[in-house]
Amino acid sequence: MSFNDKDRLIVDQDIDQFVIYFEAIFDHPPTVKCFTGYLGATFNGESCQFLECVNEYRKVKHERKRFQMAHDLFERFIAEGANTQLNLRGDIRNKIQKVLNPDNVSSSPISIVSARTSTGGNANNNNPNSPQSNGSPVPFVSRHSLDSTNSTDSASVSSESVSTIANRCKSPTTDYSASNLSSNSTNGLNCPKNLFDEVESSVLLSLKENNFKSFLESDYFKTYLKTQPLKVLYEIGSVKEDSQLFYVESLGDLKNESFSINDFKFLKMQLSNYDPNEWEVIGSSKHHKCYFSKKSYDMGESIGLNFFKFDCTFPFNIKHVMNTIFEKEYRLQYDGNLCEIEQLNYVEKKATDGPVTGSSLMASSVTREIYKLVWPFNPREFIVSSSGVFDTSTNTYYIGKKSCVTNKAPSEPKKGVVRAVSMGGWAFQAIDENTCRYSQIFYLDFKGNIPRGVVKTILKDRAKSFLKLGTKYIKINEKRGFLCKESNEMWRSIEENGNVII
Repeated sequence: MSFNDKDRLIVDQDIDQFVIYFEAIFDHPPTVKCFTGYLGATFNGESCQFLECVNEYRKVKHERKRFQMAHDLFERFIAEGANTQLNLRGDIRNKIQKVLNPDNVSSSPISIVSARTSTGGNANNNNPNSPQSNGSPVPFVSRHSLDSTNSTDSASVSSESVSTIANRCKSPTTDYSASNLSSNSTNGLNCPKNLFDEVESSVLLSLKENNFKSFLESDYFKTYLKTQPLKVLYEIGSVKEDSQLFYVESLGDLKNESFSINDFKFLKMQLSNYDPNEWEVIGSSKHHKCYFSKKSYDMGESIGLNFFKFDCTFPFNIKHVMNTIFEKEYRLQYDGNLCEIEQLNYVEKKATDGPVTGSSLMASSVTREIYKLVWPFNPREFIVSSSGVFDTSTNTYYIGKKSCVTNKAPSEPKKGVVRAVSMGGWAFQAIDENTCRYSQIFYLDFKGNIPRGVVKTILKDRAKSFLKLGTKYIKINEKRGFLCKESNEMWRSIEENGNVII
């Protein structure tokens, strides 16, 4: 599957490309279940138990039953000395104590509940700190219950279901009968559904500050993720702006005529990466080397595409090399496949008051280019946006090129020509005054069933031919004094976009 196919399984390198949000995991039940299991495995199960119980507490409409559950919640999780006592401030305990038993507030909150268990140590018989309870992971509260201002009434809960909830959320010997509740506690029942909201907020804050980071870094979480499709990371987080997935998504937006700084970042990332696990060498000589990506990518409507790149060295000054390669007259000669170029549009740099950011749109030139292929394949047409910048961090000129949609182009290609998609660019770096390193990278969606082996042959021959013919026409241009036409749109975009740090 493609590198950015959201249905493929997550791998280790994907995880570091996302920012995962604490709140978002509550909208994804399988991840919530994983978090719950992790807390249980690390002996923090009481927080899970409380959040589950308070979620059920809010669902109860019957005042007396809710009052009974509130007493049990207090005794099990909040009262001083409780076996599963939460770490709470004293004022929070006192507020709840005052609501549950306003006429009998003592200095020891544990005394407010008249329905005490007969044996305080029995809570450990159903240990909430273990990874599982009754053989299955403890269920967790859904995120909608986190908002204390949005605790809406749920459907009525039957007597049997309340009994089940009570049994799950109380110590085994707790007695809920009315005779065991103090008269003062039951005569004026007033147990609001938001009674435990402050406790819940405190528990969630504690989990976020003390447990969430270690959960994200744990093998427990990473093992779970690697059983899930990539789309899960998009559901519980967002792609980091400096990640490869982010740049792929940005560059895959073929509707935009302009190049962005993020597009250039992806271009730079791919050109500087020579990891043998990601790139296969398919041809080389003393002066050039070409590669084919082992990863495939989905770009716009193009699926499963591979990048091709090559590096070569020209024994000429960088500006002289650029002058030659930019000129339409020479491009038609040194690029053996290119047979037609037509200027369609020039998009000026988008004005901004602030500093340049990743989403800043740069000046771009839009052209229509037709490339011939080997028989029996029809020529391919590309509507291409090109843009140039000078990266001061590496002293490199980057020229980005990608297919785009523009109303300046004909709605259909010429007869016998297939409209295809491409993406990539060039890089020029001065090694010294008279030596220039040139790199080219692109992918081509030829919009047809061209065998992979044929594609590799085309690309490998292209690199060898480019070096040979490029050198030839640089020498021809040298005799003409390396003159560059004033109308050259590539130089125009470089001058307008200026110096940047990619």
